[in-house]
Amino acid sequence: MIRIITLIIFIACLTFGFLWLYQNSGNISFDAFGYHVETSFALSVLFLLFFFMAMLLLIRIFFVILGLPYNFKNLITSFYKVNIPLKLEELLVAIYNHNHPKANKALNRLKKYLPENLTNLLASEVALLKEELGEIKLAFLNLSKNDATKITGIEGLISVAQQENNWNEVITYCNELNKVHKSEWLLSTYIHAFIMEDKWEDLINFIENSRQSSLLAKNRRKQLLAIACYKVANNYFLTRDNENALKYALFSYKHLSDFTPNLILLAKIKATAQKFEDSIKYIKAVWQIEPSFSASDILVSIRKNYTDEKFFKIVKNIIGYNPGHYESNLLLAKAALDIGKYEDAFEAISKAIEENYKFRACLIMAEYCQKTHGNVTEVIEWVKRAIGSEIDVFHLLYFWDFNTMDITKFPTNNCFPIARV
Repeated sequence: MIRIITLIIFIACLTFGFLWLYQNSGNISFDAFGYHVETSFALSVLFLLFFFMAMLLLIRIFFVILGLPYNFKNLITSFYKVNIPLKLEELLVAIYNHNHPKANKALNRLKKYLPENLTNLLASEVALLKEELGEIKLAFLNLSKNDATKITGIEGLISVAQQENNWNEVITYCNELNKVHKSEWLLSTYIHAFIMEDKWEDLINFIENSRQSSLLAKNRRKQLLAIACYKVANNYFLTRDNENALKYALFSYKHLSDFTPNLILLAKIKATAQKFEDSIKYIKAVWQIEPSFSASDILVSIRKNYTDEKFFKIVKNIIGYNPGHYESNLLLAKAALDIGKYEDAFEAISKAIEENYKFRACLIMAEYCQKTHGNVTEVIEWVKRAIGSEIDVFHLLYFWDFNTMDITKFPTNNCFPIARV
């Protein structure tokens, strides 16, 4: 409003001044280009005023024309201008809602406005929504190439390799991550990969030398070393390399002296080497923990190296560590039948079948009937009972639980079988 009033006053003053000049000024005349021009002083001033105004207008138009490309660019840019905060919000909401098409569209609009690292991070999140491992892997690969996002990228590549069950690739990426990062997640992933790839010697080396293993609790460290050494020892034993088998089995025993599968393996190794007293020592150790038919079979296999009385004495000594156990009764019955101690055999086998008729117990009872009174009908009856009875050849199963990082005999969904003895 003030500007309008000021403009009106200015125009009024200008008009008044011009009229005053027109009435009070004289005429002026001049010759130019063969023409004689005569006019008033006021009109001359008015002409000059309009001339300068025209020049200013032309200059203004000239600069406007020069600025047209720039203004056109700004016009187009403003038309397509991206509201970065709004689009970023749309992208994050789409990711949160697992809406891949919308998230991908928002990311494509934002790519040229965001820093490379942030773009790669968001791209990995969008790729995860599509659940195509190829795209996800490429996104994580881009992240791994930059120092700022290297850890996130390699961790993502490890996760993809795990989904593909490519454990060799998992180990390769773990080696890369190990150079720059230390974490319990990396430690457990390393262990998982070595176990899944059956690389037990590599696992031993990793636990003993890697900086990651310092995060491992002492008891879990012992368990893992015991398992790994046992697996290596068992592999050597299967290839009849008893020297290395014994070496690693003793390492396992050093780390975990009550690991039953390794005690049974030691008993086998010693029996194969004809060191029967040592073999019996490990069988006794097994019996103290949990009697096993595998240990019983080893003992029976070395029976011929002892006299009847000596062997029966050994058996009595062993079952004394766990008297009344089903396996103890079966072992005593077999040993007694073998040397003709039928009363001891009958007493032991009767205890074994007190609760229920089981396969091996029924067969031993059939053998007892055959050796004592030879009643064929009774022998056949016990064999029939054996056929229709509960199977009692129970293997001791041991697993490594990746969730709890412990040895267990009660497997969950995330367990790996270690031994079956």
